[in-house]
Parts: sequence; C-alpha cells; structure tokens
Amino acid sequence: MRDTHLTRILCQRGMKLVEFARLVGVDKATVSRWSASRVPAERLPDIEARTGIKRGELRPDLYEGDTSPSPAASGGNAESPSTTGARP
Repeated sequence: MRDTHLTRILCQRGMKLVEFARLVGVDKATVSRWSASRVPAERLPDIEARTGIKRGELRPDLYEGDTSPSPAASGGNAESPSTTGARP
C-alpha cells in the first residue's frame, strides 16, 4: 500500500483498501484512485456513516475544524457523560 493520506488513515485502523471499498460500496480500483488523489466531497457523508471515519479526517481541506478521529472509528467509547449518567 502506498503511503498516502487515505492509506495512513486506514492503516491506523488496521483496515485494508479492499475492506474499506467493501464498506463504502465501491471497488478497490476506485479506492486506489481516491488514495492517489482525494476522496470526492460528495462521498464523504456516506463514508462517514458507513465507516465512522470523519469527513474532516478524510478531507481536512474542506472540513478543517473536524479532523480528529471519531471515537467509534478509533475504537473508543462514543458515549458522552450525558448518556452514561456521569456528572461533568
């Protein structure tokens, strides 16, 4: 796998291009093209919904304030204190 922005994100999650392609409903060649250039902006909401990878992480050029990995995508606990009953 070439070391590109997309491949680094997938590698951090232990995910291969073919697994990512299957999750987002495209073929591996499409993901390879995205890896060589950029993930199309119109695909970002669907990819975020299917994988938990934030759109800002994939395209910080478009979503500069939303670049941290999502808790679900990084294996963390996505519950907030308000949903767990914990007090701030």
